[in-house]
Amino acid sequence: MPTIIEQSNLNNQIKMFIEAFTAKNLVVLNELNSSTFNTACELEYLTSHVFNKLEEDFFNKNRICNASIISTLRDLKGCNISLNPRTRQATIMLTKNIKSGLEEIHLYPTYIGLRDIAVGKGVILNAVASLVYSEDTFVWHGHSTAPVHTYDPFSKTRGELRGGICRATLPNGELIVSAINREELEKSFRMAQSPESKSLWQERTDQMLLAKVLRFSSCDWPNNKPIFEHLN
Repeated sequence: MPTIIEQSNLNNQIKMFIEAFTAKNLVVLNELNSSTFNTACELEYLTSHVFNKLEEDFFNKNRICNASIISTLRDLKGCNISLNPRTRQATIMLTKNIKSGLEEIHLYPTYIGLRDIAVGKGVILNAVASLVYSEDTFVWHGHSTAPVHTYDPFSKTRGELRGGICRATLPNGELIVSAINREELEKSFRMAQSPESKSLWQERTDQMLLAKVLRFSSCDWPNNKPIFEHLN
């Protein structure tokens, strides 16, 4: 763990990076800034996320692709979500561009973030996703009636994962229930086996699975106009 002096030096280096990046991209950043999107704050959150992943390598040879920073900020504004840790709406993933050797930033909305995007775009009023395990009590009642799903949330012995369900309330009050089986979720996990995304899955397995459940379920919502299509 860094000392107070070391941490202060790191904070100063991060501040200097932000100031240099802002000066170089002032016109674009000003265009993104609005009453509902504070570009300076989001840039600070983004830089902190990147630094936490790269640590001391962050400052070596300008490793970050600047264009991906702007792209991530655009996605945040377009989705009306934040990288503020308190909102728990999103995180980032870094992938190295083989040709340039630079780290590229990709926005990765969480389950909460995906739900908030859909609510913000007026596609749904709310959505609740949950994982179903073999020791849970689960009775399916179709796509328009909430299933019976009871379990002990504090238990560590709920059995094997069977799949996930999502209960979404549409703007007209209609309920749509979607179910995703274990095989589909495992397929998503296998597709995320790059070192970068694999690490993200290992850190937040349940939350990543819930995000996948919500993404799958969005296909059942009317007027969804692939709301998550351009996101990771």
